[in-house]
Amino acid sequence: MSSAQNSQIPNDAPGWYARHRRGELSSVEAEAFARWVAEDENRTAFERLGATWQALDGIGDHPAIARLRKKSRIECQDRHVWVTSRPAVAALLALFAVVSLAGLGWLRFEHHAGERTYRSAIGERSTIELSDGSVVILDTDSIVQVQIEQGLRSVKLVQGRAYFHVAKDPKRPFVVRAKAMAVTALGTQFDVGLRPDQTEVVLTEGRIRIEPKGLFKSNLPVVLSPGQQLVAAAGEQWKVKPIDSAIALSWLKGKLVFSSATIGTISEELNRYSRQKIIVDPSVAQGSMSAVLDATDTETFVRSVEAMGLASAEISPDGTIRLEPLPKKN
Repeated sequence: MSSAQNSQIPNDAPGWYARHRRGELSSVEAEAFARWVAEDENRTAFERLGATWQALDGIGDHPAIARLRKKSRIECQDRHVWVTSRPAVAALLALFAVVSLAGLGWLRFEHHAGERTYRSAIGERSTIELSDGSVVILDTDSIVQVQIEQGLRSVKLVQGRAYFHVAKDPKRPFVVRAKAMAVTALGTQFDVGLRPDQTEVVLTEGRIRIEPKGLFKSNLPVVLSPGQQLVAAAGEQWKVKPIDSAIALSWLKGKLVFSSATIGTISEELNRYSRQKIIVDPSVAQGSMSAVLDATDTETFVRSVEAMGLASAEISPDGTIRLEPLPKKN
């Protein structure tokens, strides 16, 4: 089991019961649950939680429960909870409050400090609400590691791209680490993307401070203003330029906007969103075009390339699309 998968596996009765109510378990989750529930103490806790939940069904909207749920949310604002979906969080908090009032001491809300790993699948965008009120939107095939504690708000972008809407908290700077840079914000909105050969940061609101680490140590810290982009390539000086934020963040709406971009660049970006890959012949890769595409619409791009006479497309038996030079005319 990978570390990312392991970090998402619950280890208590509330966590497992919420996972069961959410839907069918994956094979990894099913195996982990079988090991966990095999222990008598765990099985008893799980069964008692199920019985309690059934007894409380239908009272979640009672005014008294609503008040308790609100109070519980406030008290748990700065804590980590395993459940990540808002309905499940609200329901479990109501359950914990009622069980506490009923005097059932066997059930307790446990806080497990430490790092959480979140990932999105290919072609998927995922929204994560953190315990401090910040929101992270993951682009396709992206991974972040998050640690929110009393004096710390830290995120590591491991792979892909993410948009951050940071809740204001002057006492706890929000730090995003991506490759060899650290982006610090107190309350703002920005985008960080990892490319094979560079890291890109776009600021849409507020101010952020970007500090060099490791390979970028020759650069000075940079403070970005809204509408600016920083591009950092290993071993090179950072470049800051104005940018149209709406175009740069079009991926948040499932769109990709290209202005005089090379066929190689467009293909590389589309490949991030689809399991059907495009392979571009080097002699074709430098051709350029402008386009507005749905992130998962590979077919429209390929048809456009052919219609413009920039390349010919061949589909391999495994579904791979190859963009080849046009046949030479006799």
